[in-house]
Amino acid sequence: MTIYDADCGESRAKLSESLIEMLESSGFQEVKVWGTREIVYERHIDGADRMRVRVYTSLADSYYDGDAMPRYRGEDSIKIITLYTTKRTNQDKGIARGKKRVYRTGKIEEILERTLVGMRHCYQVAQTPDLCSDCGSPMFKTKKTKHKPSRIVCAEMCWKKEETPKYKPRGRAQIIDKREPRTIEQAILDVDVRDLIAKEVNALVVGNQATEIPCPKCEAKEAFFLLDLTGHPCPLVGWRCRECKQTGHISDLL
Repeated sequence: MTIYDADCGESRAKLSESLIEMLESSGFQEVKVWGTREIVYERHIDGADRMRVRVYTSLADSYYDGDAMPRYRGEDSIKIITLYTTKRTNQDKGIARGKKRVYRTGKIEEILERTLVGMRHCYQVAQTPDLCSDCGSPMFKTKKTKHKPSRIVCAEMCWKKEETPKYKPRGRAQIIDKREPRTIEQAILDVDVRDLIAKEVNALVVGNQATEIPCPKCEAKEAFFLLDLTGHPCPLVGWRCRECKQTGHISDLL
């Protein structure tokens, strides 16, 4: 057995290869989850189209940056959850999680075994969930807050009246097919691509904005664009100039 060393590149590479091999041999597929920069795997539950087990691997996303590698010591852990996609709003609800987070400590084989135990637990919960007595949907435990204790409630929230979602839901994660090329319009929506564009034009990054970019229209360094478009009901996909108020395609800045 091999002791895992977070400071050793060879050890981190071995854990990465072993973890991905275990997930793929267990029927999991890599998916792209907007807003996260780690590699995520999912497996749908047999006979339950709206249920799946998701594994946040803690491996840095290699879609643009080369080989997948675990994050450094203390930066993150491997997390496993069971997700249910609601019928009313198409939102994901976490109805279960691994009994413990899987920290990358000890022997590599033991890390993989702890991950496998968490995956089996979440899969079992997904196959036999607690069901709502009124509508038959899965139940989940709400988060405890300062003013409210945690409760076991229906994932569909069937006690509420039917209402139109305020914003259009983002939907479920899409399986990545790295062999299929993406169009420019698809690529510019990706936060990693937008980060690369910001670096290419020497933009000043402030929060979620790339700023102080020369405007293609008036040449004032007042153009800006958003980096992460998730969570915005009407996001600015292209660039905008604070000086001349013009807008345009983000490729105009290159």
